[in-house]
Amino acid sequence: MIRLALIAWVLLVGSATAQGLPQADLPPAGGPGLPQGMMTDSAAVPAVPDTARAVFGWETEAPPIEAIYMIPDTVPFGEIVGLVFEYPESVEAPVLPSEPPAEWLEYEADVSGEHQDLLQKRLASHEQKEGRNTLLVPVRIYRTDPFVIESGSVESPVIQVRGRTTDLAETAAIRAPRHRGWNLGTIAALSLALVLLSLLVWVLWRRRRTTTRIENWDPAAPGWLAAAGRLRTLLQGGSLDRGEGRSYLNELASIARGFAAERYGIAAREMTGREIVAACIGRGYAPDPARTLGRLVDEADRRRYDPAPVTEAWVRERTLELLRCIEGLRIVPRQTPVATERIFDADGAWSELQRLMAEWESSAAGSAGGSA
Repeated sequence: MIRLALIAWVLLVGSATAQGLPQADLPPAGGPGLPQGMMTDSAAVPAVPDTARAVFGWETEAPPIEAIYMIPDTVPFGEIVGLVFEYPESVEAPVLPSEPPAEWLEYEADVSGEHQDLLQKRLASHEQKEGRNTLLVPVRIYRTDPFVIESGSVESPVIQVRGRTTDLAETAAIRAPRHRGWNLGTIAALSLALVLLSLLVWVLWRRRRTTTRIENWDPAAPGWLAAAGRLRTLLQGGSLDRGEGRSYLNELASIARGFAAERYGIAAREMTGREIVAACIGRGYAPDPARTLGRLVDEADRRRYDPAPVTEAWVRERTLELLRCIEGLRIVPRQTPVATERIFDADGAWSELQRLMAEWESSAAGSAGGSA
């Protein structure tokens, strides 16, 4: 790859240097077979164009025309322009000759819409002398060289034509060829660009051949280990006995979210209950445990912001639901590298939670039997 890049660089520099050399074999500007004066070293000398005259011959007595001009003063080839005659206010508007005064000047009878508006705006912007009327004649000019409009002793300024077309029968002027010079700065810039391109190709080629290294990683610890310790701390804190139900529910919802995040590998700590269920189902987990966690989170969030106080029995029932859900999903770590002290502490916390759960369930069953 590098060898090909070097070969291309040598060819590029060689061609650039060759093009920058002076061309000694070029024939002189006025070579054999060409008439003298047909061209110079830079460009052919343009011929002076003839200025044509269009003389208006009025069918009746010639009106006292005082000024003749065109709007715009440089007319576009073949497009609608305005020929203006200025005459005194006391004179009636002259009648145009039925035929135009030149074959390259044609009347435009049907002018309306934007063309008419454009002519009127151009006429209004032209400075006119006081005490004069104007006759606006829409015409088209089919001439490439300058011309003059004449009526009696009054003539217009020389009017130029733009948008000039080239006659196919004419031969274009021959010009001396000019070669774009190559300097050291251009060659250095091209060389640097070629080197950078070669380096980029080499890096991409090496990256494609390099295999991806597999890093050693350890599986995450089961989520119930942290949840068991937090639940034991919550129950031992006594917030439920002190009537702090909202604070208790806030921590209970946080424990449920943390367990869902570590058990299912989702961002459950920033999710609502419905979002937790949708994320678990989207990753292919069983829907029932996820729905239990999601319902518990939503109920805890809703009741902890409810102005009505929460009862101790309702809070205990939500705690039992979370314990049963964790019990169904609890996995004893065997292959997962978890510290032994952490496993012993989590097992002890879970044993205490199971004992408390059994007491609560028996107490709830006794209360139901007594009420029956």
